Amino acid sequence: MTHADPQDLLSRFWRDLSDLKTGMLGLATEHEGHAQPMTAHFEGQHGPLWFYAHRQSRIALTVEAQSHPAVFHYMGRTHDLYACIHGEVVMSDDEAAIARFWSDEVARWYPQGRNDPDLALLSFTPTSAEIWLPSDGASPKLFGIGPDREPPRDIHAEVRL
Repeated sequence: MTHADPQDLLSRFWRDLSDLKTGMLGLATEHEGHAQPMTAHFEGQHGPLWFYAHRQSRIALTVEAQSHPAVFHYMGRTHDLYACIHGEVVMSDDEAAIARFWSDEVARWYPQGRNDPDLALLSFTPTSAEIWLPSDGASPKLFGIGPDREPPRDIHAEVRL
């Protein structure tokens, strides 16, 4: 495994996330780490990540009163970047953020628009990340399950945010 400049990998993560914004968000200690697909909205390269959620979802119900440790798992469009981002998620009533990230794609989930009573806005503040750039893409050999089990030569870094 080759280590890279953590800031270079972090910049690459933000660039990839701006292209394909969907990953898996889950609470770090609830329901055995089960996560659900969520689309991230953000500005800049430091977070927070904003997620629209249904008010009765497991995540929204858990974080309604206080922040909670969470994990956002991400895989780039071409499987050449993987990231595990740890942080805190909390329910937000930030009307400006709701309006700023509102789109036709989001609207199709909330028939009553931005004032839909089922709409919950989650704010995820990243605190640390592990990011990998596999040299072989997502080939079985990379993960040691193919017929040729030579060690992977991916690039990896741990980043404090």
